[in-house]
Amino acid sequence: MNNGILLFNSDKNQQSVFLENLTEDDVVSCCEYKIFLRGVEYCDGHLVKYAEYFPDEKKIKATVKGGEKYSVEIFEHNNEILASCTCPYDDVCKHIVAVLMFILENDLNKSIKESKSRKDDKKNVDNWEQYLFTLDKNELIKLVDKYAPKSLKNEINNRNADSSVALKTFHLVQSNIEEIFKDEELLFSPSDFETSLIAALEKLKGFDKQLPNDIEDLILYIIENVNNAFDEGYLYIDNYSYEDIFESEAFCEFVCEFTGKLPFNEKIEFLIRLDEALNCKSYNTFEDIGENFNNLISRPETEELKGLITDSGERFSVSFISRFYESIAPLLNEEEKVRILGRLKENGTVYLIEFCELLISQKKKKEAYKVLSEFLRSDLAYRNEKLFSLFLDLSIELEKNISDMSLKAISKCPTSDMLVKIKSLPGTDFSRCKVILENKNPEELLIYFEKEQMFNEAIDLINKGNISEHEIFDFFKRNKKHVVPEAEKCFINRINKNLQYTGDSYYALIAESLEHLNKINPEVSKKIINDIRLNYKRRPKLMSLLTRY
Repeated sequence: MNNGILLFNSDKNQQSVFLENLTEDDVVSCCEYKIFLRGVEYCDGHLVKYAEYFPDEKKIKATVKGGEKYSVEIFEHNNEILASCTCPYDDVCKHIVAVLMFILENDLNKSIKESKSRKDDKKNVDNWEQYLFTLDKNELIKLVDKYAPKSLKNEINNRNADSSVALKTFHLVQSNIEEIFKDEELLFSPSDFETSLIAALEKLKGFDKQLPNDIEDLILYIIENVNNAFDEGYLYIDNYSYEDIFESEAFCEFVCEFTGKLPFNEKIEFLIRLDEALNCKSYNTFEDIGENFNNLISRPETEELKGLITDSGERFSVSFISRFYESIAPLLNEEEKVRILGRLKENGTVYLIEFCELLISQKKKKEAYKVLSEFLRSDLAYRNEKLFSLFLDLSIELEKNISDMSLKAISKCPTSDMLVKIKSLPGTDFSRCKVILENKNPEELLIYFEKEQMFNEAIDLINKGNISEHEIFDFFKRNKKHVVPEAEKCFINRINKNLQYTGDSYYALIAESLEHLNKINPEVSKKIINDIRLNYKRRPKLMSLLTRY
């Protein structure tokens, strides 16, 4: 799970207030509109399977069923409401939205609350189990034989197949998959491609003991050729944005299920190859596999893996170790942690920060400062608030020139949080830092003004014309009730601009703008909706989006 994506600040900056006063408008404002609509579908479809509020931790934990089960957390940190999800999407996703909508409909202040449908389902399950106990063995066999999925029967047959049958089946599947990658019609249709690929792989389930090496090679072949297909312009959905690149949860599940069944030593060898393959790819389509490395190692195996990494760590790549660090960290002593983090610090600022914090706890502040200084001279140090914050705190403790350091920090890390940090420190040139932030990253200065409730300054900054349309819209949708005239103008302009074009993406932008306009000026919103219905009735998809009003 990541460190958290910002949902709300300002008037939603307390968990209790967040729970009591959350509105649908809040949910719409914190994400893309098409993500909001998908999240509503997930909530209405009863895919939020579990949600619990922990008052002491100021945290909500939930499980959402998508292609697999995803864990969502919503929590308070530094007077902000943040969220995280185990899915690969790197912004507010449909699973987070589904949980927010679930919160709107349920009282989470009272221990565990689940959707009514789940309780009804459990009652039905109990009745079903009671019925099964009334059947004798032969009746149960007939029932299972009649309703068991074909894939399950195939997997059981495969487990007991001899090596010649297994090898023959594998070669047929391998040939089929090779043909799939040659079929342009399938490559231009990601959903059909996935259906064909998974149908072929299903025939290999149960052969993990007879043909582990062959299946491993085939998995790596698929990963490599999907990457090659992207390079050649195939397997894209509508456009080239992150969320529209082909992803297959079913393939990732197949890989993880297969890998999890391997004996420990074989599993480690395959994970080494898999790690290398994932690192060579230009796209993050198979990110789910990499994020699940930890889950593929059982608890008893974790101790054994820890021993391998600490005794012969040079054998493993930094990337491989980093995938398992979270699991083995509780088993490491301080000396082992320093040694491993000393390698991992080159692979990510999270490890660098932990390494330096460990040095500081050992009273080695000068050494930590030296490590940070060396890293900050590189180009890799851009935009990491925690890293620069630690550096600034060390600079004060070691009596360095804080004014120069703060200018360096805002130059390399031009973010609103960095400006807030600099403002809190004595001896900094705050005005100059603010100018640097405006020149380097005006969008972040806009965020700073928003956090500080400096709306007049925010509007002045927007009027200078250096902020992108997307960022301006996001600002107005979050703060429309504080800057009503300017927000109304923004929404109307966005509606008129997108009415010039046809297509689902433009219609979604129109509907989203109307959603926010309706919150601050229902009369104007209603007039525009009536005009659209009158003049654009030949756009049925646009008309269907307006049925919400």
